[in-house]
Amino acid sequence: MGWRSWNTYGDHITQGLMETVIDAMVQPPPGGGGGGKTLKDLGYIDVGLDDAYQVCGAGVNGSFHAWQGRDLVAVINGTKFPDLKAMTARAHALGLRAGFYQNNCICRESNPAGVYYSDAEVAAHYHGDVQDLMTFGFDSVKIDNCGMFKDLERYQRVMNATGRYFNIENCHWGETVPTHDWCPFSFYRTSGDINNQWDRMFANLQTLYKFTTGQDPLSRPGCWAYADMLEVGNMASYEANRAHFGAWAVTSNPLILGMDVRNTTAMEWVWDIIANEEVIGVNQAWAGHPGRLVAHTRGSALRAEDLPQRLAEAGVDITAEKHLNSDRLLDETQTYAKPLPGGKAAAYVINNTLDERTVTINFALAGFDKGAWVSVRCAYGHKNLGFYQGEFTVEDLPGHDSRLFILTPAKAVPSASA
Repeated sequence: MGWRSWNTYGDHITQGLMETVIDAMVQPPPGGGGGGKTLKDLGYIDVGLDDAYQVCGAGVNGSFHAWQGRDLVAVINGTKFPDLKAMTARAHALGLRAGFYQNNCICRESNPAGVYYSDAEVAAHYHGDVQDLMTFGFDSVKIDNCGMFKDLERYQRVMNATGRYFNIENCHWGETVPTHDWCPFSFYRTSGDINNQWDRMFANLQTLYKFTTGQDPLSRPGCWAYADMLEVGNMASYEANRAHFGAWAVTSNPLILGMDVRNTTAMEWVWDIIANEEVIGVNQAWAGHPGRLVAHTRGSALRAEDLPQRLAEAGVDITAEKHLNSDRLLDETQTYAKPLPGGKAAAYVINNTLDERTVTINFALAGFDKGAWVSVRCAYGHKNLGFYQGEFTVEDLPGHDSRLFILTPAKAVPSASA
């Protein structure tokens, strides 16, 4: 859990902005309330810098890496980032972790003809990138897919040799994914870049299916599938923001905020979403499965012939999405389930249309015996809704909205007055 800079600041990020964000992570919520808890208190502790810290072309072969002893290290833009070590020290002093970014997309370093880098220079680059993490005091790193330095196993070996642990985000847009016995990274992108459009968010959600399906899924502790950082706070409506957060929670996505956490208006708007400890608890819990799609419905509201235009308007290049089943984008509703400790389960429903829909949750699909009595609690409203046998129906779910429930097996058959 944490925050990254790109979705708010892009290439305009500076050390000054990063430090104000670091400070914001430990400030009480805007407008009071929230029990005085901060984003840090809630678990958002990794604050990451995304690109735009380097001097393009200032290094060897037109790169931004220059020799320092036997390593090729990044040439830092001293105007924008006068003291990265002081920036990470500020985070650490406040009980936060600091995240870096490598294999950059701005002034990408590539070697298409095989003439720019010798083998020795390539080795020096990998070692230099890890040396930068050590020198500046970073705790995690996002490794993008734009340059030629994509060997994540090599990065991991060099990091391990330092004796320090680094949390590695594999941002290869779904091109480098784990097996059941190979995962040299902490979490991995399954999709292209997200934005604040509903169809883009929903498309990214669908790329998780391959990695969360089955009884032995590829998404697991220490190797989480990740459909990109959150656009909560940037979506078109409160309900869309909540649906986005709930979907990421029930599928065990790392919860990485991308909104401007310094903007008090935006933070007041979505604070009860990003600070909902019941929903965060669903995300953080592990009981053998990361959560998965278990049911979906179709109708006439979403037409296949409209899909290309919808995707284009949302910035989805379907040819570049390696794990997107576009047929799922025509689902009107979807139901997800995730087992929780103690025999409980989370059930999440999402309405992909603009109109109201009624959705029935079959408890058997969430892991309960057929016909079992289950206590249903609304995680959004923090309200117990009662006991139900076999299923629970969500009436008139508004368009682009969702519900998240905590399901608990009844210890005894409820009486008629329960």
